[in-house]
Amino acid sequence: MQFLLCKLNDSQPHIYPSPFLPSVSQPKGRPFNRNQPIFLAPYSEFSLHDDARVAWLVPIRGAFPWDVCTPGILLDSSELPPMQPNLVQWNSTSLIKFWQFLLALRNSGSLGALGVSLQLSHCSPGVSSNTPAMGVYSQSNPVSLSHEPMDPKKNLISADYFKLYHDASRTFFVRKAVDCWSYQTENEVSKVRILKGAKLPLLDEVSIAVLAC
Repeated sequence: MQFLLCKLNDSQPHIYPSPFLPSVSQPKGRPFNRNQPIFLAPYSEFSLHDDARVAWLVPIRGAFPWDVCTPGILLDSSELPPMQPNLVQWNSTSLIKFWQFLLALRNSGSLGALGVSLQLSHCSPGVSSNTPAMGVYSQSNPVSLSHEPMDPKKNLISADYFKLYHDASRTFFVRKAVDCWSYQTENEVSKVRILKGAKLPLLDEVSIAVLAC
């Protein structure tokens, strides 16, 4: 799976489109309800049709244009430092394992026609870069993320992220799946929920933000 890190270096998107499923069963379990949705203008409620195609964005490096959403950093280290509130922290191992998890979730069909992609900034640095503005951390670079306010007029080309395409009726089941995913540390002593507490944006069919949750 090292191609994923290569993709992060060459700034090319990688896409697994939504598969055709002739029949889809209802998702099992309960939908995500850990955080109350924060609706983003022009939306004030979840008014999308069940078969509308929407997408969650999961940050890798950088910040999204909506201040309420959690930014991400890619650590230049094999070990994760203590988790920080309001920040999604990855290293190369957890990033690859999460990608494998997304592909397995897509292939299972348990959440319907799920598509996944890796979307990258055109100015994205290599994995070993120590550029704090793009959210890369190393022991010699303790400042891991630029704290300058994000211009809301900027679009998504300033961040690296995963995009999870799905039917609107599955939205909060997909959100629960990524929230519950955990990463086994290299010493196998503990598991880390990378996305615990994160607020992710949901986009509609024309890439307008619906909510953060």
